[in-house]
Amino acid sequence: MSRQAGLRAALSSVQKVFPNKGALHKRANLAIDSLDPQFPIKIAIIPFDTERTITKKVMDSLLLLDMPVPYSRVGADDLAWHSFIKKRTLAKDTVVKGALQLVGQVFNAVQVIGLPAPFLTKNNVQLMECATVPESVHEIYEPCHLYLFVSAQISSLTKALPDQELKPSLRILDLPTTEDLSDPNLKLSAMLISTSTAETLLETNENWASESNIAQLRELVLDRDALIKNVVLSILENCKEYIHESEVYIAANSGQSKEQGIVEVRKQWAELAHTELRDVLNPGLESFSRAVTWWKLYFKVDDIENEIAERTLFKSFLPTSERSLLYILGQLSSVDRLQDKMKPSEVVEVQNKMSKLGTSIEAAKEHVRSNLLPTLHSNAQKLIVSTFTLMQLPVFLCAYSGWYFFEFTAYSMTSVTLLGIVMGARQVQKQWDIFVAEFQREVNENAVKAIDEAEVEIFKSWEEKLLTMKSQLSEQQKIVDEISRCSKEM
Repeated sequence: MSRQAGLRAALSSVQKVFPNKGALHKRANLAIDSLDPQFPIKIAIIPFDTERTITKKVMDSLLLLDMPVPYSRVGADDLAWHSFIKKRTLAKDTVVKGALQLVGQVFNAVQVIGLPAPFLTKNNVQLMECATVPESVHEIYEPCHLYLFVSAQISSLTKALPDQELKPSLRILDLPTTEDLSDPNLKLSAMLISTSTAETLLETNENWASESNIAQLRELVLDRDALIKNVVLSILENCKEYIHESEVYIAANSGQSKEQGIVEVRKQWAELAHTELRDVLNPGLESFSRAVTWWKLYFKVDDIENEIAERTLFKSFLPTSERSLLYILGQLSSVDRLQDKMKPSEVVEVQNKMSKLGTSIEAAKEHVRSNLLPTLHSNAQKLIVSTFTLMQLPVFLCAYSGWYFFEFTAYSMTSVTLLGIVMGARQVQKQWDIFVAEFQREVNENAVKAIDEAEVEIFKSWEEKLLTMKSQLSEQQKIVDEISRCSKEM
């Protein structure tokens, strides 16, 4: 397998076995795409502790590089595109691509412009100028090979760059004059340029790019191999960090002391669940039985499964215990080792995973909803129909026949009819109380069983997480070794 094929396979595997922490998957995709020589190099220019006009000057200066003749001898028609780009709005992000003729599109938050600028077309480069500092890579129009954080203040060198997802990155310090361009102390912290000097010398000095250090910046942003390698190295760094965190997590969560901690968590949760069973679920079952008392069956029998059960039974079916169980399982199943370092996008990812976790409590509720309630509803319908057809209706027909055919008094036959109705009602009451008591017992047994299974779930989730992480570590390490080997050959 060639070096490029091996690197491509390893980067593809990164997206499968490593979590998308620090926009790792986007950078892996970018590195894979960059292995194609036709794929453009993408550079982001970001204002850092400065005004947008500073980044505008940096882009304007870069676009004037690689002109076929000195700027002073370029015709006005050949620079029409430059006049257009200089008038761009600074309220939106700007993406500039090479094109045979001037074209422009404006979207909600970005303007995409195609320019016949030699710097873009000759070198296959795209520049993206940000209006503000992005909070994360998700706010960038496209992931880039290099993020240039541009500032005009020396004091900004003491401030940390805003987001570790935006890497590889480089500080650019745009100085007003060339006096400090050779300052060794400043060079240690940032690349030094002077766009003001470039503007001043543009029409009079053919070496304006060298004098202002724009030429040095050009060499850096056009070094395709180095830029791609730096992207790969940033991926490698993230993968190594994740493996280290996993090893620390496994070490910290292994051993007898940690097992005792999990046992304690399980014990505390079980106490909460059994207390809620006694104080919440049992009263909920009593509320359900009152809502479906026998005499209400005649006009509410079809509401048992839905409206009444949802309002009384399921509302009290261990809601706090289930949320606590989801939280514990979510913590144990989380893709991130260090919860306090999670970014908002990763928190949402973990919350989504938690909401999809199947728990024993959810399974118990589903069993009640799909089996026990339909059985109770069916029994109620059968009880009403059978009592009416086998007891109340026959008694009524007998009484009616006695009055109509045998001339018994209406008073006596009415008494017989009422007796049949009362006997039928008594039969409904007696049998329905048996059905409801059996239903309550089965629901309670299901809840107790769910609590017991949940205790096992907690412990199994912890064990499975450690086993999964241990098995993944070897595979992840192989991928890291392959990327490291390929990067050394780049």
